[in-house]
Amino acid sequence: MLVIVVVVIAAIALLPAWLRSRGKGDSIWLLFVGVPSYVAWFVVTMLGFGPQSLSNLIELLILGTLSIVAGYIKVFLVDPYYAESSRNTYLVMVFLVLAAILLRKFMPLLPE
Repeated sequence: MLVIVVVVIAAIALLPAWLRSRGKGDSIWLLFVGVPSYVAWFVVTMLGFGPQSLSNLIELLILGTLSIVAGYIKVFLVDPYYAESSRNTYLVMVFLVLAAILLRKFMPLLPE
């Protein structure tokens, strides 16, 4: 349930950026740029990577915030200099997946 809430909030927050960049050929995936990172987070959590605690669900909120910030950086700072807007979206997705893995690796065990 938390993931659905984070995805919806991030999509609503990224809507102005997507409306600005869709004229340049950007895909709808900009609104859901964080979804692959949530999937990667779930996979590495299920594999037992990193500390295991219910309080580590805060990492999903961190990933949601990172996806919003990365989406706006992509639209307003990267896209004006690099024309392939869709490719930039996929690169942001890769960056967020790496961030999810690093969060699981380096986030300390939080008390419940």
